[in-house]
Amino acid sequence: MPDRLRHCLECPECCTRYLIGFSPYQNGSYLLSFVTESSEEYKLFCSCRRPPVCSRWNWNDLKTYSVSNGAFARGYGEPDEIWLLRPNTDREIGLNLNLAEERKKNQ
Repeated sequence: MPDRLRHCLECPECCTRYLIGFSPYQNGSYLLSFVTESSEEYKLFCSCRRPPVCSRWNWNDLKTYSVSNGAFARGYGEPDEIWLLRPNTDREIGLNLNLAEERKKNQ
C-alpha cells in the first residue's frame, strides 16, 4: 500500500510528527483544536518532556507529509517515517503528467 498524504504537526523539541485527528496519542501526547472566527488553531502537548512541551499552530502553518503505514497506525512517528513533501516533488509531477495525458485521451 502506498504512503498516505496527511497534514501533521511537529514537536519543536523532539521532532516527533503527529497526524491531526489521532489525538490522544499512545505516547501520552495530545492535540487540542480551536476554531475561531478567522482560523483554526491547534495546541500540541508533546510528552517528550516533563511538563509536556506545548506548541501552538495555525491551519496555515500545517505542511503536507507522506506517512508510512506504521506511523499512520500509531498516529505519530519520527522524521524517518513521516516525510515532508516539497512543492513539485517527483510524485506530484508524475501525478500532474498522468492527469494531463488522461485529459488529452478524453478530448
